[in-house]
Order: sequence, then C-alpha cells, then structure tokens
Amino acid sequence: EVAGLFKKQSPPMLTDETNNIILNGAEKHRIWENYITDLFRDDRPEIDMETMSEGPEIIKLEVMHALEL
Repeated sequence: EVAGLFKKQSPPMLTDETNNIILNGAEKHRIWENYITDLFRDDRPEIDMETMSEGPEIIKLEVMHALEL
C-alpha cells in the first residue's frame, strides 16, 4: 500500500459524452450504439481501381516463373 502497488478498483461505469453516469437501460443501449457506429465508421474516400492499374502488365511467363520458385 505504501509503495502504491495496490490500487482499489472502482466498478466500471458507462458515461455519456459529458461524463454523466448512465443508469437507464435504454440510454445505455443508445450510448453503445453510438460508440459502435463511430468505431466502425469509414470516412476514407473511395479508391478508383482504374487509377490503381498503372504500370506494365504481368505476363503469364512471369507468373509461372514466380510459382516455380
């Protein structure tokens, strides 16, 4: 205790954006739904695959040679 190695754990609490503790079940559901939506939101721009095909074409002989190695 003196060295600060023992720390009393507090029970986990769900809080909203303004750090208010959420006790209502429907409100907890809303908070989790918003959290998951934000977590998996994909704001990256679409990649145009036509522009990604730059460079020389790969020929069949190159593929066969790579598979033999």
